[in-house]
Amino acid sequence: MKRVYIILTFLLLGSSGLRAQYYSNISPIIGFRSTPNMTPSEKYDQVQGSAYFNSEWSKGVVKLKNGNTYKDLDVKFDQVEQKLIFKRADEKTFFFADPISEFQITYMADNKTMTAHFVYNSNMHAFYQVLANGTAELLKSTIKTIQSVPVFPSGTEPTNRIIEKEEYYIYSENGLTHIKIEKGDILKALDDKQRELSEYIRANNLDLKKDDELAQLIQYYNSI
Repeated sequence: MKRVYIILTFLLLGSSGLRAQYYSNISPIIGFRSTPNMTPSEKYDQVQGSAYFNSEWSKGVVKLKNGNTYKDLDVKFDQVEQKLIFKRADEKTFFFADPISEFQITYMADNKTMTAHFVYNSNMHAFYQVLANGTAELLKSTIKTIQSVPVFPSGTEPTNRIIEKEEYYIYSENGLTHIKIEKGDILKALDDKQRELSEYIRANNLDLKKDDELAQLIQYYNSI
């Protein structure tokens, strides 16, 4: 009987320890419900278009400003509010309580596994997507807003739609430079290697309005 009591005591203590460890690990990232009694998808039910970077829940890695890193979270990036949402196992959704310095989202696009990396810009109070890394970094800002669009014939209720605005930047030793997606503007921002970049654009027939091909050019700049 004494042996059974010892075993039960050990199991109870072990269970308590595991629970304590679980809540210790999760408590630093518990924030506020994204919207009381409303899931992220319901939040934008009456709006045309997606407010999110990826409309499906995706696996994410999140690094907070305090240095803590959390992996394998189910996340969505709300580009209207510029906030990352995570979902717990009980399906409840939360914002992060502590400031985020950067995060990665792994998602599917065109039957391919893609990874997007975002860093926080405290001056803009928004996240930039890192399209290319190195001596020069290519950054993309996507801000979404909800606008009421008139519907014809008149008298019909206006439609709320997501409007998307994209801006591109190059971050280098010269600081953060806003660029237009035009060859001349990009070469001006990278003026120390204009001739080489111009030749590379022509040789590879790059379409600089495509993110992946623009990123390819910046990666080439970093390699020469």
